[in-house]
Amino acid sequence: MEVCPLSDLRDAANDFCTVLGNLLDNAIEACEKLESGRFIRISIRRQETFYDIRVVNSASEELSSAKEDKDNVVGHGLGLRSVERIAHRYGGSLAVNREPGVFTAVVRMEFGA
Repeated sequence: MEVCPLSDLRDAANDFCTVLGNLLDNAIEACEKLESGRFIRISIRRQETFYDIRVVNSASEELSSAKEDKDNVVGHGLGLRSVERIAHRYGGSLAVNREPGVFTAVVRMEFGA
């Protein structure tokens, strides 16, 4: 795990925690489906006014969610849609990448000077 200082978040701390919580919840759910080879890597970096949150985790070959509402075109539940909405609110973005056995989510958000 690699984490930069988070003291500048102030009023955005709740949104930051929502993003990180959703990403970790998804990573844990994916790992629980595996019998071996489980891992979760977290990196939070600051570059000027932007924060980059990267969560990389082991995942089965089939991407699915145990959550009930999955009505969207990218095959994920409400958590990633919530993360994306928050990222956009802070002038940022969500990028996801799926490779065999590995899922990566990267969120970039700007929290001011």
